Amino acid sequence: MSEFVVETYTSQEMTGFLARRVEDVAAVAERVSQDGARVRLLRAIFLPEEETCFYLFETASADAVGQAVSRAPLHFARISEAVSITPRNARARPNTKTSHPGRKACRQEGTQPGR
Repeated sequence: MSEFVVETYTSQEMTGFLARRVEDVAAVAERVSQDGARVRLLRAIFLPEEETCFYLFETASADAVGQAVSRAPLHFARISEAVSITPRNARARPNTKTSHPGRKACRQEGTQPGR
């Protein structure tokens, strides 16, 4: 499976609705998966000062992500293939919100095109 990032723009005034939007996008990704293309929303990262939100999906193709975000409907700037890298010491952190116990240290999650 590869990972893809969807970049969207969200005003600071809309941050109160962001958690609900993330849940909606995750639900739509599940419905797309039921239709055949496995799509999973892994997380969303919001940068309030930039008014930008990044959604990280796991799936086989950008087309499958496109299906999910168009059904959401999520107005997006672009979809890009991504590579997740977890540092070795991430598992040793006491903060369970930032550690990823199910991931191998420094495991590359996707492929980087052209490199």
